Amino acid sequence: MSEYVGLPYSKGSDTSKAAAKSMVEPAKNQRYVIWDLIHRCAYGATCQEIEKHLGICHQSCSTRLLELRQMGRLKYNGKKRKTDANREACVHVAVEPQDWTDKRAGWPTPKKKSGIDEVAMWKKRAYEQLAIVNAYKAKYGKLED
Repeated sequence: MSEYVGLPYSKGSDTSKAAAKSMVEPAKNQRYVIWDLIHRCAYGATCQEIEKHLGICHQSCSTRLLELRQMGRLKYNGKKRKTDANREACVHVAVEPQDWTDKRAGWPTPKKKSGIDEVAMWKKRAYEQLAIVNAYKAKYGKLED
């Protein structure tokens, strides 16, 4: 049985496994930033719109969107918008925190009686990550994947 490293990788490939291990924390940060961006978009966002705004490659963006949908953090709103290639792309919208059901990847589920506002703490981390993304983009022009 192969070792689980947190992200999928090509079995039998040391380089693929190393790459997956190296992306565990960056992938988590990308999920935070992507969810926050979509949450702030009144009409949702397509994969290409997110790629352009954050400066991340399509492979990373589409994978993070899939993970977020599987985690119940995003959903399709049933609408489509044209891409630069004049093709239709699904629009993603954020699921509100009170509707979250999955606890994977360290994402908090809102707790009303604990006295700790976990959602506010999570949003604070998302804003911190977005500030890092914006500083990196200002300096280098795009994110590393």
